[in-house]
Amino acid sequence: MDQQHPKPHEGAVPESLLPEFEERARKQPPLPQVEPLQPGERKVYRSAPVLRMATMLSISLAVCFLGLWFLLEREIRQMFTWPQIGTLLFFLVFMIAFMMGTALSHLTLTSEGARLRNGVVSKFHPWDEIIDATYGPGDTWAYLQLVPGPDDQERRSRMVLGIQRQEGPAAAERVREVRAYILAHHAVAEA
Repeated sequence: MDQQHPKPHEGAVPESLLPEFEERARKQPPLPQVEPLQPGERKVYRSAPVLRMATMLSISLAVCFLGLWFLLEREIRQMFTWPQIGTLLFFLVFMIAFMMGTALSHLTLTSEGARLRNGVVSKFHPWDEIIDATYGPGDTWAYLQLVPGPDDQERRSRMVLGIQRQEGPAAAERVREVRAYILAHHAVAEA
């Protein structure tokens, strides 16, 4: 039996939008069959195209930077002060670190929940805190939908930079798989 798409969490979808939400859920293909993850088991979702692109751009930037530096005549290079050279190197390292931080973002599912790393920020969400994984038609990346916190009135969402639109249909399939894991772990918690 195929798993059905998650039902909206109480209060997560305004009453006026429930019919549209349910209609969209009916049009979706059934979710893949998955078993809840066992202790020690994990699934990692990382965007390979973004990693390849960031790596190529970082190498290109470094090569261009060094190439242009050595294309300058010696007399002109000697006019640069150490603070100026340090500033140029700082911006080079900053740009490469930013690109690689985004490229190394990932979502890791375990038996306890999901660890989401976006750039240098890492956050763990237990399964009972996760409502759904969504990927709208205009979204660049997927989102984890979370239950409202004690101080929040509305549900929270977190970007999943590890699943990006440029992966094509594979990205939508990954989101469907994450949704299936969410349902599987919710079913175990309710049993």
